Amino acid sequence: MRTLTVALSRALVVAVLLIIVSAPLAAADEAVIPINKDQRISDNIKAHLVQVVVKGAPISNEYWVEGDPGDYLWPTLYYYYENTGTEAETGRITIRFTDDRGDEYKVSDAGTFDKISPGGKSGERTLNVGIPKDRKVVRMTVIKGFDEYPYDLTYATATSAPTAAPTGTTTPTQPAGTSTPTQFCMGSWALPLLIGGVVILGTGLRFNRHNRK
Repeated sequence: MRTLTVALSRALVVAVLLIIVSAPLAAADEAVIPINKDQRISDNIKAHLVQVVVKGAPISNEYWVEGDPGDYLWPTLYYYYENTGTEAETGRITIRFTDDRGDEYKVSDAGTFDKISPGGKSGERTLNVGIPKDRKVVRMTVIKGFDEYPYDLTYATATSAPTAAPTGTTTPTQPAGTSTPTQFCMGSWALPLLIGGVVILGTGLRFNRHNRK
């Protein structure tokens, strides 16, 4: 029984170390920039722009970059649609990210599969592009026909502000996913291991005391 107790104690130590080590790594992989703005993209559909998250990997299996996707940063817009009209409509948005060297990356939503009912909202949606790791995304622009609505992405204060529309050419439209897959994190299974180990260890100690009586 003593051998079992020692083994469980070692397992608990390992679990604690995994939680301590893995938590900072998961957080360091992303930069979260809140936007919290509404942008009308048609007469009856407006997009609620929630935030841009700069990730170290694409959020779906659909991406257009050369080489390893891990060699890129992936600015990702989180948003959802709202229908303010009286008839069901499809939501569709086009945006462009601009990096700190002036290069631009355009991406469009393929559109909602189901029309949004009057007064209704879509589920959370995402659009992302890959930019070189030595770049920094500094602007996100919503494109509506010939009109453009830019938002500066300010990392220090995590706010956005309208600015003059950027100039230059855009890259070809890229497909984008509409959901965020679950990403692996060691802390997500280390914590259950820790809790389970405590329960098993406590049971083992009670059983050991009982056998000694």
